[in-house]
Amino acid sequence: MVKGLIEVVDSEEIREREERDFNWEYFDHEMLDGKKIMRFSTLNDAILFGEGFIQDYLIPKYGCVTEFPMIKTSPRKILRSIEEKSELLGQTLGILPQDDSQETWLVVPNDRYREVQIYIDSL
Repeated sequence: MVKGLIEVVDSEEIREREERDFNWEYFDHEMLDGKKIMRFSTLNDAILFGEGFIQDYLIPKYGCVTEFPMIKTSPRKILRSIEEKSELLGQTLGILPQDDSQETWLVVPNDRYREVQIYIDSL
């Protein structure tokens, strides 16, 4: 079991869901097309998973750190007030700390997800 992993879902499936707090129209759909989304409950859980994947899978397999097509993103929340918009702007500019407790996604191309699954199965 991977700490904080909510689910692994195809981008097409998650986009079809009607989750009222996600603003799908502003997503870069090309970034998500043909990819698996690993939904983690917190940024820290996603970081710990990524570090373990690098140290325990990629380095032993390839002998060095190799580029792996995994990106971090998060669901785009619909901002309902000026305060929420101001807070997001402050986090983006680095004036305010990012909320480490918010849901974080690791996105992996479908054709490379097999390696991630091998790592998960080894845990």
